[in-house]
Amino acid sequence: MRGLDDRTYRKRTAALKAQRNDCWLCRKPIDYTLPWSHKMAFTADHVQPRSKGGHLYGDIRAAHRSCNSSRSNRVTTITQPPTTALKW
Repeated sequence: MRGLDDRTYRKRTAALKAQRNDCWLCRKPIDYTLPWSHKMAFTADHVQPRSKGGHLYGDIRAAHRSCNSSRSNRVTTITQPPTTALKW
């Protein structure tokens, strides 16, 4: 099993960070200027936890460090649709 210090994984994480998405777990904005150690900083969260069969190159989404840590290795499903600023 490759570690998180893999070149392809780092590139994918950087591309995800460049998208400036909201946290997929709490749906709140992420301050991308915070240092990596801050609890509200950006992390790349594996949708399928690696400890539960997820792959290093599997689906990753933007999350706050605290949301990612709170989720731990539980599998999360989003039951509510994402919010939008558009009025349909």
